[in-house]
Amino acid sequence: MPPEELIDDIRNLLRRIGLELAFVDPAKDGSMSPLEPMLQELEAAVRGTAPDAIVSAVTLATAWLSGAETDSIERLTIWHPWLDEAITAWSRDTSLPPLPTALIQPPATTSASPAQEADRRPAPLTPDSVPVTVLPEGQDGELIRLFCSEALELLQEIEQGVLVLETTPTDADMLATVFRAFHTLKGNAAVMKLVVLQRLTHELESLLDAARRGARSLDHDAIEIVLAGADAVATYVAEMTRQLDGHEVGRKISLPVQAIVDRVHALLEQPAASVPKAPHPGTVPLPAKPSPLVSPRAVDTPR
Repeated sequence: MPPEELIDDIRNLLRRIGLELAFVDPAKDGSMSPLEPMLQELEAAVRGTAPDAIVSAVTLATAWLSGAETDSIERLTIWHPWLDEAITAWSRDTSLPPLPTALIQPPATTSASPAQEADRRPAPLTPDSVPVTVLPEGQDGELIRLFCSEALELLQEIEQGVLVLETTPTDADMLATVFRAFHTLKGNAAVMKLVVLQRLTHELESLLDAARRGARSLDHDAIEIVLAGADAVATYVAEMTRQLDGHEVGRKISLPVQAIVDRVHALLEQPAASVPKAPHPGTVPLPAKPSPLVSPRAVDTPR
């Protein structure tokens, strides 16, 4: 198995790449330039040590940017979660997940008028919030409703799990339950191409994975940011449902994605605090449990 220090370095690089990828604006010149040195650094880290499939995938991603591919961001959005799972499999000496077909056969792109392209450009970011368009263009309404239904169910699992973890933060079964809920949310968001939601859930999944592995305690600060992240997901899903019902379709909402991601990174980089012995007040309210007509899981559970 690879050295733990190497895996940690690669994971840190992946987090940085994911953060840049979540907020890149393809319509803005130079917006992808910060990704280039990160991918080159990642390529150097895996070359000669990682399995051939991982090395090839990283080399491929570097070529997409250097070749100025028009669908680079769409490909990288699929590539990033795959590589994260592949690194986990490598670190555990298990089989790597299959490379998504979309990375071998790029998804078809459609042309848009200058006015449409301008409308898709994200609004300027503030340090604490990100303007998010929650209802993707061209998506099947029924699929989105199924996504929302499952998301509400997963949020219920997270809320109930965190209530237990507040008093028993070392409960391995409950940690695994909350981790799997965020993992499934991330996978479903990737399927629906909800990039910001995918990045947010990925970061929270990383924090919970660190707790599962014993790398840090699930202390007061960690639980607080998990709740804040769940609240952001709940707000996203509630607005998506509202717009599906025909209310202010296309309206953007502000979510504290940047602040949550920054706090997760800070927690992962600092020594863990002691495990809390009592629950802290003020949990974040989550949506009510949906009807039992919920779709099957859109993605597999983690290895």
